[in-house]
Amino acid sequence: MKDESETKKQLMNELVKLRKRINKMERSETERTKTEDVLKENEEQFRDLVENANDLIQGVTPEGKFLFVNRKWRETLGYSKKDIAGLSLFDIIHPDSQAHCKEIFKRVIFGEKIEKVEAVFVARDGKEIIIEGNASCLFKEGRPVTTFGIFRDTSERKRMEEQLKKVLEELKQRNQELDEYTYTVSHELKTPLIAIQGFSAILYKKCKSKLNKNMVQYLKRISLASERLERMVSDLLKLSRAGRKTGKFKKVNINSVVETSFKHFESSIKEKHIDVKLTPEFPTVYCDRSRITEVFDNLIANAIKFAGSQEKPKIKIGWKKQKDQYQFWVEDNGMGIIEEDKKKIFKVFVQGSLVSSEEGTGVGLSIARKVIESHGGRIWVKSELGAGATFYFTIPL
Repeated sequence: MKDESETKKQLMNELVKLRKRINKMERSETERTKTEDVLKENEEQFRDLVENANDLIQGVTPEGKFLFVNRKWRETLGYSKKDIAGLSLFDIIHPDSQAHCKEIFKRVIFGEKIEKVEAVFVARDGKEIIIEGNASCLFKEGRPVTTFGIFRDTSERKRMEEQLKKVLEELKQRNQELDEYTYTVSHELKTPLIAIQGFSAILYKKCKSKLNKNMVQYLKRISLASERLERMVSDLLKLSRAGRKTGKFKKVNINSVVETSFKHFESSIKEKHIDVKLTPEFPTVYCDRSRITEVFDNLIANAIKFAGSQEKPKIKIGWKKQKDQYQFWVEDNGMGIIEEDKKKIFKVFVQGSLVSSEEGTGVGLSIARKVIESHGGRIWVKSELGAGATFYFTIPL
């Protein structure tokens, strides 16, 4: 009986163990089923995401056969799912892109992930589609299984870029022609102007005693008008040359440029008792020295003209280094500029509303703008009426 009881006990223990194992297996099977369901759901979501993406997505075997393409790919290139089944990747690549794409494909199969791939695909109707994107490869047990490509159709953007490039080239040529025309006309005008000034002076000198007051006044007006016109012609010549290089761009210490400019106006500064302050240690800038000197000349001339009317006239010139450029400024404490004038004063022959026409030709700031823009910078002004003006300009590092 004892042996039978022991046997029965052992059988019961084995049965409990068996039940535990069965329960464990059942739980494992449930977990496995759940995992499979989750994976299946994730796979469906992934396929849906790929299918409805706005990018062109493709999967290709290492032999170049299509495994899948998404809706955007089919819509852009015009191929159906049935068409794709009989196509190779290189069947839809433009002949000019074949060699490049084969090289990219080879590198991807060897494990390289390549960004900013550019190529030309050929749509079903023969239209050329310019694409740009990334390519990579999925490996299994060390062997390439599927190459993936995610692309954007950049055809329209590329066409617009080419069109813009042509327009800019044409505009550049037209501007050059306009500069040459302005230079020629201005140069040709100088000769008759000099003649008018010369003969007016001779006539006044030789016939002064025989002329009445009105005639003398007329001659003076002719002389003044011809002098103003001569200044305008000279400034036009400067303007036509402003966008051209006088020499190679090189490193220029702006200290020496500012010193040169101030020497040009030394007598005016002393005469008007102008207090000049400079930020120490100006930087060395890559530029056309002669042209940048013109900019400082024009801005300092403006500052002298409008700061000189103050009881204690001041001019400050400073600079600071920014992220990718140097910023310079010329500040005065003169009459200032009204809001409506701040943009238009950089146009040719336009002067501020508070400026007499006899005080200048309105070309100086146009020259400064043209020079700075030819250096890749920009120029602007900040001012309040009665509180002076500060002209800023930038030059790229």
